[in-house]
Amino acid sequence: MTIGRALEVGGGTAVVDTLWLRLSGALKLQNLLTAISSDPTPVGLLPVGGVEFVPSALGNSIFQPSFLLRAGYLFNLTDAGCAGSAGTSIGGCSRPEVEIGAAAVIAGLLRIQLLFEWYPPARGAPGLWGLAPSMGFQFGF
Repeated sequence: MTIGRALEVGGGTAVVDTLWLRLSGALKLQNLLTAISSDPTPVGLLPVGGVEFVPSALGNSIFQPSFLLRAGYLFNLTDAGCAGSAGTSIGGCSRPEVEIGAAAVIAGLLRIQLLFEWYPPARGAPGLWGLAPSMGFQFGF
């Protein structure tokens, strides 16, 4: 679970016979902070899935880096289309999303994550991008 521009709750599982590759998925509430401000950008629901590379040679019991590649689809529940100003803000209309990033788990609990998010052109709206730093907790089961 992390919070930044979005609230993200997710999980992952190791691919059989590898310790360095994990399948991961998450459910994100995009633009969560706009729900408590006068910003007109609506909150969106963004399920994502992909892979996470965990290079054990780069980490130890205190610090473990990982690299993510995920894709999903941003659902704007009030979506009236991507035309006009709705298509010029992240979360203004429903569209696909691709993200690449890095994360680090410190002391097996604190997770720090930085994602580059790309929203391809959709239904007449231009492509958009954003950086999404976040911080939270990671639990191993």
